[in-house]
Amino acid sequence: MDLAQIYKNIDLIYEKEEENYSIALSFSKRALKIVPNNKHRYYIPYESIILTLELKLKKKNFLKIELVICFN
Repeated sequence: MDLAQIYKNIDLIYEKEEENYSIALSFSKRALKIVPNNKHRYYIPYESIILTLELKLKKKNFLKIELVICFN
């Protein structure tokens, strides 16, 4: 479980400092894979982080598409 926490912390660095949601998402998914089952206390928080990152990534990609459309 310590490795899952390390992955989650790396995720936070990429999310907050770098705003690189795709790399953050990959580390969050790694953390969730380490959690033994869906009854574990970290399962729901990690799953929530993944959903949040997926939404942020979609929003960021949508904004890129809008910018391309506006400037073309």
